[in-house]
Amino acid sequence: MIPILKIKKFVDLLIEFIRTDYENATDKQNSFLYRVLGDDSNDGWNFYENAISIFSRTDIDKRKLETRLMFDRTRADLPTIHVREPAKNNGGYDSLGYLNGGVVVNEDDSVSDTMRKSFTSRFELMITSGNSLECVMIQEVLESAILASLDTLTIPFFDIVNLTSKELMMNSEVERNMLFIKSIDLEIKYNKDNIPKLYTEDNIKTIQFNDPKLLNF
Repeated sequence: MIPILKIKKFVDLLIEFIRTDYENATDKQNSFLYRVLGDDSNDGWNFYENAISIFSRTDIDKRKLETRLMFDRTRADLPTIHVREPAKNNGGYDSLGYLNGGVVVNEDDSVSDTMRKSFTSRFELMITSGNSLECVMIQEVLESAILASLDTLTIPFFDIVNLTSKELMMNSEVERNMLFIKSIDLEIKYNKDNIPKLYTEDNIKTIQFNDPKLLNF
């Protein structure tokens, strides 16, 4: 699976866990939401009660918490987690085209070597809403859920090596509506394995590298 899709799937699983955990809890004070948020409130806005509302919403409610790949402006003023990959850097294998040792058999029965490359990527879980307290609450719950699942959900997906958070500000000259953004940054190590070469020894002979047309971009 494409790494950014893995991250989105991971976040979707966490949201689903939080929802079902609350629904199945006989004593709601034993639910994950209550253990994380307790009775905290701000100017009458109770974080726990609002978390129940947000994480329990169904598809018919347009303010249901949803995830998106990249930044979806059409959802930015609603409770949304935008999954982004702002940076991808070298991992443990710094050289390009590191031989994996495996092979794949092509359609013409020829054989291609496979390659691999390791990366350390920074994924950003950008939380947006028109309500600043919703952003704070979602960040706190999601951050806690990530920490709580490090030894379970993360193992088959990736290796989280660092977790940080920050607040972002929209340019008021560009964004006229009130938009609040909190962000969770995940530094993750992963490998790209078994990437077949684009050519075999047989078909490489059909390419004329001295063809002038190849040099005309």
